[in-house]
Amino acid sequence: MSDLSSAEVLRPPGANTSIKGYVGAVWSLRRYAWLTGKSQVSEGNAGTSLGALWLFLEPVFSILIYWLIFGLLLDVSRGVDNFLAFLTIGQVTFGFSQRAFLGASSSLTTQAPMLRSMAFPRAVLPLAAALKAFAAYRAEAAVMLLAIVLMGESIRVSWVFLMLLVPLQAAVSFGLGMGLARVVFVYPDTQRLITHLMRLGFYGSGVFFPMQAFTDSPLVLRAVTLNPFYDFVELARWATLGLQPPYAGLTVAAAVAW
Repeated sequence: MSDLSSAEVLRPPGANTSIKGYVGAVWSLRRYAWLTGKSQVSEGNAGTSLGALWLFLEPVFSILIYWLIFGLLLDVSRGVDNFLAFLTIGQVTFGFSQRAFLGASSSLTTQAPMLRSMAFPRAVLPLAAALKAFAAYRAEAAVMLLAIVLMGESIRVSWVFLMLLVPLQAAVSFGLGMGLARVVFVYPDTQRLITHLMRLGFYGSGVFFPMQAFTDSPLVLRAVTLNPFYDFVELARWATLGLQPPYAGLTVAAAVAW
């Protein structure tokens, strides 16, 4: 357990401010959080020969590997016409949510020395982690959209909805991650549990297959919308591929509610 009490984790040491004042303090540091996230993305590729090019190559290799395993070897397309495009949207969209959520939830632990030495709004750290995921996602989104066009999909006007969807997706991942950041800081072992739960979520969010291909139960298809990661995968496919979710209105409402 950390030397810092849980009450200190998301507030500056010794601070006694209102929620409004605290939110205002975090907002005033939004540019710092953004620049920190961007710099961490750059630093992650600094020691490689290809540098920032890996931001584009990583999603390409991931898509090809998943397509090889699940598309060719296991043939889990389940009637999806353009399975590779379907898989591409699912993998890239879920990956963004996963990195933003896990990064935000572990941010206080990974930046513990800073917590002890500086007085600042602690919520800035989960925010920077979520913005780091967003900074990397920009390159991935470009690869994703170019890839599905090369796979035979048409450019759609509905792509503009991604401009609304992505900020909402980042905000939800940040909020969920920040909500668990204090727990992870005080009880570091919970980060391992969260990581394994995210693996389960990966297979339960329809990344590789449409949920309705495995069940036609209205109860199950409604219940799965309680998973925010599933909601954003489905909405991204709706915007880019025109694949409407089984319960579209409920999916939109659930994503916004989160």
